[in-house]
This record gives sequence, C-alpha cells and structure tokens, in this order.
Amino acid sequence: STNASDVICWEDCLIVDCASDDGAGGIMANEFVSLTGCTFYGNRATSTGGGAVLYKGGEVFNCMFRGNTAGSAGSQLRSGPIDELSEIDHCNIEGGESGISVLFGAWNYGAHNIDADPNFADAGDLDGADDRFGTADDGLVLVAPSTSIDAGTAASSTLDLRKATRSQGAAPDIGAYETTPVH
Repeated sequence: STNASDVICWEDCLIVDCASDDGAGGIMANEFVSLTGCTFYGNRATSTGGGAVLYKGGEVFNCMFRGNTAGSAGSQLRSGPIDELSEIDHCNIEGGESGISVLFGAWNYGAHNIDADPNFADAGDLDGADDRFGTADDGLVLVAPSTSIDAGTAASSTLDLRKATRSQGAAPDIGAYETTPVH
C-alpha cells in the first residue's frame, strides 16, 4: 500500500523463493520503503540484492533476511543512492552489516540487529504439510530457542502473517510470524 507521503509500506509479508536474472531477487522499490515484520528467505539475484533492492532506502524494522543470494553485492539487501535518512534495526540479517550493500550513502544500522540462526520450524518445507502459507505449520515459524523471539520493537504491526496477535511475549518477534507460547 502507499500512503499520502509516497512511502511504500509492507507489513508482515513473506517474500520467499523468488529469482531474478538481474537485481532484486525478492522485491525492488524505487521509492522510500517501510518494511515491518517481513521475512525474506531463499531469494536469488544474478547481480545484486538477493533479498531486496531498495533504491532510495527506507525504514526496516523487525525483518528477517536469511538464505538470500546475489551474484555480486548485497546478498540480503542492496540500496542506494540513499537520499533520505534510512534506518534498519531489530532485524535478523544473515552476514550482519556485510549482508547489506549501498551504492552510496549509508544506512543507520541499529544496535539491535542480529546475525543468528533463527531456528525455523522447517526451512525445508516453507508452506508446511498443508501446502498453504499463513497457517500454523509454516516452515519459517520460529521455535525456541531462537534469538529472534521477542527481539523486535514496538514499531511492529499488531498482527502477524497468520493474523496471530503481536506480541505474544516481552516484545514482537522478528519476521513475519509471531511465536505462540505453549501452555
């Protein structure tokens, strides 16, 4: 969706297993972007930006960038030139800051980003046994112990991809899925 200030907003999205013969395996945006609670996994680009190419940068919170590949720069994320203040925080980024490539300019790379195995339920079966995304058996659901559980910030939306309430713990989880505690 696009709001009045021409910021493209994505919340609680799952961008998986996409490919490009050029840049942007997952998504490409030519405007300032707001990403909240999204998971980018297994996307491929032959040049740059395996997970995403955000040409004008953006605000990226509570997002998961894992298992994406690019032929050259920015295996997880590529951006630039960044004309506006861009921030990425409370994200799990494979390769950490080195997983991000910027043509010129810089991201405000927050202190709460992590580079850790998210401990997915079953990354080999992304949509789960029922073969439907957005259900309880999805493979990219986090399971304990995961450093991505309760590692998000309050900037997250109130519902996850499955429409489960965020947050179920001390803080929202990183990525498209909120972990539901077992009682």
